[in-house]
Amino acid sequence: MAGCERDGMCQTLEGKDRPTHQLQSEGSATEVRRQRLLPVGAAADYLGVSRATVERLVYRGELPTVKVAGSTRYDIEDLDDYIEINRCRNRKRTV
Repeated sequence: MAGCERDGMCQTLEGKDRPTHQLQSEGSATEVRRQRLLPVGAAADYLGVSRATVERLVYRGELPTVKVAGSTRYDIEDLDDYIEINRCRNRKRTV
């Protein structure tokens, strides 16, 4: 870049001078990529419960886990399924 400053003829390289991981993370503002596997804290936040509650659900077999290199992760699709299964809808009373 020192040569550019002397010449005054620098050309901007659109993204070519940045590392690949930065280019991939710079998407459009509307493009958001959700992380599919979450750690216990993020899974608890997603469900709106404590970490202990998530661990209790796993212990009771109500919530599956995914092991990745010895770490326990929670698939976001499994969390969505748990929410759907446990959704309570208003029911009309029959008298």
